[in-house]
Amino acid sequence: MLNLSNLDALRPLFLAEGGRLCAEQGDASGALHCFRRALEIDPDCREAWLGLSETYERLRELRRAAECFELARRLPHRDIALRRATA
Repeated sequence: MLNLSNLDALRPLFLAEGGRLCAEQGDASGALHCFRRALEIDPDCREAWLGLSETYERLRELRRAAECFELARRLPHRDIALRRATA
């Protein structure tokens, strides 16, 4: 059962997933918006940094892609945080 008191902690993950959906549909602008919004809420959202990296790579902005990837690489995976929020 979802712990509603922790729902705000999941918001960046929802935004990152929205960014992935936009990217899959070819909407780079929408993807960038979602990933950036997720990072405004949680600068440590690894999924958003990875999404930004992939989107910048598709846009051939390779320096930005590498910077975002490096930031993501340094952050922990979220599966533990997700388990806590849904406990």
